[in-house]
Amino acid sequence: MDFEIAKMWTRKVRTYKNLPLIVFVDEMSRWEGFTIKRWDCLPKNKLITASVHYRGKKEEVYSALSGAGVLLYEEKGMLSFCPKDGSNRVAVIQRRKHHE
Repeated sequence: MDFEIAKMWTRKVRTYKNLPLIVFVDEMSRWEGFTIKRWDCLPKNKLITASVHYRGKKEEVYSALSGAGVLLYEEKGMLSFCPKDGSNRVAVIQRRKHHE
């Protein structure tokens, strides 16, 4: 593991810049407690830039993935990035609150 990535866990807000998506998902799945159904459905060669608070919930991670343009599906703590798994479920979509 890269020392800089490991060192981020000592900070309140972990910031990832242009990190390969597969590395981000692997890191988040270990620390946030979700399981990936099929790793081969993750978009290849996709990078992610995101900040995650160390006390954030998994929904914060889902929002970061959604913000990076990655469609995901969640069922009972298991994530899927496979479109066929979403045919019977609603995708996890984080909506931004609009202030009036």
